[in-house]
Amino acid sequence: MNVAQDHCARSFDVLTMRLQPVFLLAPEPEKTRAQFSRRALLASAVAAFGVGWGLGSATRGVVGRPEVPGPEPLPPEDEALVAWAEGLQSRPVAQLVSDRGAFFQVYFRFPSSRQRLRSGLTKLAAAVISGAADLSEQDRGLIARELLQLPDLVAMSSGAEPILSLDQVRELRLLTR
Repeated sequence: MNVAQDHCARSFDVLTMRLQPVFLLAPEPEKTRAQFSRRALLASAVAAFGVGWGLGSATRGVVGRPEVPGPEPLPPEDEALVAWAEGLQSRPVAQLVSDRGAFFQVYFRFPSSRQRLRSGLTKLAAAVISGAADLSEQDRGLIARELLQLPDLVAMSSGAEPILSLDQVRELRLLTR
């Protein structure tokens, strides 16, 4: 072989050199453990709920529920007015119609006694709607307006049944036109 061929062969070897990988060994990272697992979180939440419920149940038996005060008793003179209005409900419709102003004042003035005066309102509304009390159309319209202004006419705030049905209220509204 001559020198030129030898030089070419060596150059070719340099060009075809293969690189071998070198593996470097490093220590594996340590696994970090969770500070608080989901299981522990759930268990502590259930335990806290149980303790709170137990303490609440225990104190409810000891302390008790606060009593809801009933309506305060009316003074004797006010109770006499309410008794008069209750007595007026059992009288003839004509007298209830003639004394309706005072009856409405008692109804407005003593909200705690409104439940006791319901039958008078239904009796008056039925008389106005049916025209049974020998009322003129103008008087029927006036009394219908007065009845429609009463609180708790359709829905009692205490949750009791309404004083008048929706049909009766509709009839009263037609009389006011």
